[in-house]
Amino acid sequence: MTDTEGHKRTPLDSLPFEVQEMILRYAVNGILDDLRRGDSSIPYTVRLRQWLYLRLGSRSFDNVLSEMSFEGQKLATLLKRKQVEKLDFALEAIKITADRGPINTHFSVPRIKRLCGKFWHNPELSAASVCNIASLLQSPQSLNFAVKLEPWILRHRVRSTHSSSSNDGVLFFDIGDWVVDAGELQIRRVSRWLPTSRSRMGMYLTHETGQPATPVHVRLGHDRRWFLEFTTDNGREVLKCMVNFKTKMVWDHNARRLYDFEGRPHEFEAQLSEDSVDEEDLLDEDLDDVEETDNEESDDEDSLVW
Repeated sequence: MTDTEGHKRTPLDSLPFEVQEMILRYAVNGILDDLRRGDSSIPYTVRLRQWLYLRLGSRSFDNVLSEMSFEGQKLATLLKRKQVEKLDFALEAIKITADRGPINTHFSVPRIKRLCGKFWHNPELSAASVCNIASLLQSPQSLNFAVKLEPWILRHRVRSTHSSSSNDGVLFFDIGDWVVDAGELQIRRVSRWLPTSRSRMGMYLTHETGQPATPVHVRLGHDRRWFLEFTTDNGREVLKCMVNFKTKMVWDHNARRLYDFEGRPHEFEAQLSEDSVDEEDLLDEDLDDVEETDNEESDDEDSLVW
């Protein structure tokens, strides 16, 4: 019946809760049936997007859907668990079918996202899954994964029971600060750093601070700065980086390079005395000059590493 016939159309989200639930139930059942099918030719992410579109229909729709259940389970909980299961199945298949590690460079975070969506936001994401993903990814894709882990880190952090430092003696992690102990994967929030250290990371921290490296300043600005290390049982170093989620910058500790969260490399300068720069740093500068000469004619897109 049209509006011209003297009747007004009633918006669906203005109907009583029970009526909205009755109508949405048909759509939800169809979406969940599609998600549970294993023989569908429609990609999983496309089927999952149908659910997301339904939730984004209106605030009223989202409220109704959050209260609905399916086979005795809350819909939100059911779909979060479904996403984690999909991720675990994908990782298991990759481990079985791939060549011996490290996995080829075609395996990347965007590819996993196309299979499973933005799984790193899922509160049910386990430490085992995070470690599996980190072990499969090569650098720089491992950096792209590290910069997405802040929500997961905040859910799993605990207070440390002892103090420690990075192997190069630049970063210090005080007792009582936040850490995540995930076995092979160790994540520690930076408490302070050593400004007199002869390293490129020390130069970067000096540059980022922009202040005199006093005992006070070396303790500031670390509320969202984390140091991530992942070493396998056989001694293979998979990941070692420092991520500042506030400035959206990540320091690759192995390559001693700085990137933003979009994968663009960044150069920096710091005013250090001549005796604070060692031969290794000077060698890095020489290599940088060679790389710049070789890449003078490269396009901007080539500067993206992930």
